Amino acid sequence: MVALVTAAVSGPASAAARPGPARPGIARSAAPVARDLADVACRTARDCIAVDPLDSPTPVAEIWNGKAWHSVGVSLPAGTHHGSLDAVACPEASECVAVGEDFPDPVGGYNYALGDIWNGKAWAPTQLSESAETALAAVSCLSPKSCLAVGSENSPEGGYGNPIAYAWNGAKWVSLTVPPQSYDWSTAFTDVSCVAGRFCLVAGYSPTKSGALTTLLYRWNGRTWTALKPAAPPKGVTSLQLNYVSCASPTRCVAVGDGYRKAAAVAIAEVWNGRAWKVTAPIAWPKGATNPSPNGVSCATATSCLTTGSIDPNQKDDGITGRAAASVWNGRTWRATSVPAPGRGKASDFGGVTCLRPTFCAVVGSTEPYDGAPGTGSALSAFWNGKSWRLVSLK
Repeated sequence: MVALVTAAVSGPASAAARPGPARPGIARSAAPVARDLADVACRTARDCIAVDPLDSPTPVAEIWNGKAWHSVGVSLPAGTHHGSLDAVACPEASECVAVGEDFPDPVGGYNYALGDIWNGKAWAPTQLSESAETALAAVSCLSPKSCLAVGSENSPEGGYGNPIAYAWNGAKWVSLTVPPQSYDWSTAFTDVSCVAGRFCLVAGYSPTKSGALTTLLYRWNGRTWTALKPAAPPKGVTSLQLNYVSCASPTRCVAVGDGYRKAAAVAIAEVWNGRAWKVTAPIAWPKGATNPSPNGVSCATATSCLTTGSIDPNQKDDGITGRAAASVWNGRTWRATSVPAPGRGKASDFGGVTCLRPTFCAVVGSTEPYDGAPGTGSALSAFWNGKSWRLVSLK
């Protein structure tokens, strides 16, 4: 993605900030934390907004002023009991577009796709659907009058799942017709990145005949969808899902995700050159890292991208047990970065990320004591200056 177009971890509400679908063998930090941040968008290094994916009757967003974060309440549609925001993009200084889901029933029930516009002072919420269980996972904007939001629609009975997309024209949301899929269960869009040239790249997943999930990649030009074929995964890698995408231009995009090799999780990245996808050199993680899980990616330029996520999870624990990790792409290879621990005995997780330039990236996620009960953690943010990290915890 480019500077003010956030990707994407989803993506989606976040089991670990912006997750892909839950998958056996890949820990997704499913247990709740006291605070979590799903996604972040920055207009400048002193003006960022982050959104919280935890369902709440009074959801909040966080505003960064260059020194500290402060909370602002998020408005929900009339008659809504609780809701969450899972992704955000800021096309200009006076406007941000956030998406997620809201629930009219206090005990759960149906959830509806939610779009919320921030004008710098207040939120203007819109409930986008009442047809089924719908949720928006990601949003990307070219301007205040041109945004694309994507997610999924599921039947209340669990019989099907389809990808959905909505366009924001500055005044209202418009539902888009999405290409039909071969199988209408466990199918969803998870991330989107739009760049000048009317080019939007959308990622997601769909089942195969065997029931295993595989990657969906589409190009949207404002009028039509074009399916893109990902490169074949490296030898021995199965069930590859590229859930997060970022484009610096229509001919320079990076997609990241994970799959399996001999039952162990493996992180994979592919690059788009305008004609085809190619698997990159392996994503680099700290020496000895296990079960890496990318949760987002952002490209400031064609030769400067940052993917974020987590490593070393305890597969037998539903809480946050691993540690935050990130890797830098220079157009040829990946380089692991050294992410400091948020404190003695604390686990951490990176998710949504946005890079304004190679020397400024903002990342959000969460942290939790290794031996603490689920729900005892806090939100986490981090800033990358091209050489080192600075962590900032939120209460």
